[in-house]
Amino acid sequence: MADFAVRPEQDGMSLPFSEVCKALACYRLKHFAEATSWADRATHGNLIQAQAKAFAILAMVYAGQEHWDKAKEMLDKGNALAPPLTKSENADQPGESWLGWAFARVSLDEASALIGSQSNPPILKNDTK
Repeated sequence: MADFAVRPEQDGMSLPFSEVCKALACYRLKHFAEATSWADRATHGNLIQAQAKAFAILAMVYAGQEHWDKAKEMLDKGNALAPPLTKSENADQPGESWLGWAFARVSLDEASALIGSQSNPPILKNDTK
């Protein structure tokens, strides 16, 4: 299905999301080089939510290869593009692109849990507000 999703004739709005879907499928199959290639394509696209998800996938790929510094760097880039909501924010109104934000947050949260579960210090920040 992921192969079918990535077609050259796609418009510019859907292609980056298809690229990250393909990257995630490759990551799940432990095809890390291919996952990296597809995710890199999406990081250079023009859709912030697809970029954020691509950085999450790259973080998981690097974590899978035990490159913790690079994994944290990618996670930080993704979190900057699709930051988690804090307790003080109105969770009912995450903005016009809430679906894309949620799409990215699922993978960013997975990457955070994966990286934070290692012997390295957790990278999740406490909400002090």
